[in-house]
Amino acid sequence: MRIMSLNINKYRNLIFQGKTFGKVFSLIQEVKPDVVFFQEIINKDNKRKIDSHGLELLADSTWYDYRFHKNATYSELSYGNAIISRFPIVEDDLLNISTNTFEQRGCLYSKIKYPKDGKFHNIHLFCTHLNLLKKSRLKQVALIKKFILSKVNTHEAIVLGGDFNDWDKSTQKFLLGIFSESEIYFQKQGIKSFPSIFPLLPLDKLYVHNLEILSEKSIKGFLSSDHLPIILDVSAY
Repeated sequence: MRIMSLNINKYRNLIFQGKTFGKVFSLIQEVKPDVVFFQEIINKDNKRKIDSHGLELLADSTWYDYRFHKNATYSELSYGNAIISRFPIVEDDLLNISTNTFEQRGCLYSKIKYPKDGKFHNIHLFCTHLNLLKKSRLKQVALIKKFILSKVNTHEAIVLGGDFNDWDKSTQKFLLGIFSESEIYFQKQGIKSFPSIFPLLPLDKLYVHNLEILSEKSIKGFLSSDHLPIILDVSAY
C-alpha cells in the first residue's frame, strides 16, 4: 500500500499564487498512491473560483472514498485536512486541536478496510497539521495521542501523518505508547520536505504502527506547493 502526504498550501507555491490544481492532479495520477493525506486543501475559494468539486474530482478520478474536515475560514476562503482512499472508509471522526485563534488546526480520522490474502485488515488513518510554536505542538500531540487511543486497539495498524512543523523533533517522544521506539526512530531523521525549492527541514511525517515499511521517499522537483510530497510504501503483516 502506498501512502502520500502533502501540505498543498492552498494550491500555492513559494513564488506565486498560481493555479496548481492540475499539477496536483497529474502528480497523484503518476505516483498512484492508495491513500493520500492532504493539509491546507481548499474546500472553497470564491475569489479563485475553487470549491469542493476540486476535491471530489481528485477522489472520483481514481479513489473509492474521501473525507474532508474544514479547519479554517477566512473571508471567501475555507480549507482544512482531507483523506482520500482507494479502499472503503467505514468510520470517521475529527478532533479540534486548535490552541489559539490564529492557527486553526484539526486531526481527521478515517478507518479503512484493506484487503490482503483474502482478508480485510483494519487500518486507522489520522491526518493532522500542527502549530508553528513548540509549546502548542506539544499540547496538540497530547490531544492526538488521547484521540488515537480512544479509537484504536493498538494491535491494529495505525498511520499518523501530515505537516508536523516539528523542525526540532520535540514531539516524537510523546508518541511513545502508540508507536514503538523503533517506529519513531524510523522517522527521527525524516525526509527533508520544506521548502520545496531547496528542502532543508523534515516537517512532514508518516508514522506507522503494525505495518511493514518497504520504502520512503519525497517527490523532488514538485514546486506546486511550498512542501514536497512524501511517500511511504507499506505492507500489512
